Amino acid sequence: MGFQDFGTIEGSEPAYIEVEAIPEADLAVRHGIPVEATDGTVGKVDEFAINPQTGKITFLVLKEGHLLKHDVPVPVDQIDRFGEEAVFLKLSRQAVEQLPHA
Repeated sequence: MGFQDFGTIEGSEPAYIEVEAIPEADLAVRHGIPVEATDGTVGKVDEFAINPQTGKITFLVLKEGHLLKHDVPVPVDQIDRFGEEAVFLKLSRQAVEQLPHA
C-alpha cells in the first residue's frame, strides 16, 4: 500500500489518498474477513504465520469466533481457497475446534 500526496492549500494539512499496489489478477486477504469451514463460519482472519527461513506462509491464525474460545492456527494446506469476502477451509467446524490452539 502506498500514499500519494496531491498537494495542499497553503496553511492546510497535506491531503493523502491511500493507493493499493496489488496486481489486478491477485487477491488480498484482509485482517478480520470471515473464515468458512465446510459447514459454516468458524472465525475471522487474525494473522498469518510465516516461516522465517523460507518466507512462506505456514499457518492462518483464526481469531476466536462464536465457536472458538481462543486463537487457532490452521495449517496452510487445510485452506481450500481464498475468496474476495472469505477464506474457505477444507475442514469442518468440528475439525477446526479440535486443532491445537495458541
